[in-house]
Amino acid sequence: QKKDFSIEVFKQQFAHYKKIFEHSKDDIAAIFQYAGEKAVVLELVDFKLDYGFEDPAYTGMLMGGICGIAYNILALVDRHLDLREKHVDIRPDFHNNCFQMSFQCIARLKNVHIMVILYKVIKIYFKIKNL
Repeated sequence: QKKDFSIEVFKQQFAHYKKIFEHSKDDIAAIFQYAGEKAVVLELVDFKLDYGFEDPAYTGMLMGGICGIAYNILALVDRHLDLREKHVDIRPDFHNNCFQMSFQCIARLKNVHIMVILYKVIKIYFKIKNL
């Protein structure tokens, strides 16, 4: 049976989740910071993209946007995580209409770090459970 959904119900739920977020955002940020600094090591990030449109002008214009997005994301990941090896291969095909993408990521996480993160998540859970 479906529940009735109204804007008032939505507002109440939104206010509830906003309250939870406000009470736990610093703890969640601390978990992500811990994971980034100590827990997660990215051994390899490999991104390959072959694409093309019928109109070569569209292919060329999109090349700038795709490279801007891909390399900015890679820089962000590299700044916050221990990234050992990275390969990005973006190849526009100006003669064919095609799209093929592959992404491979090898990450390493030690068991002790998993337990520490799990402990921190459980602490947050009990903290917000009492709200």
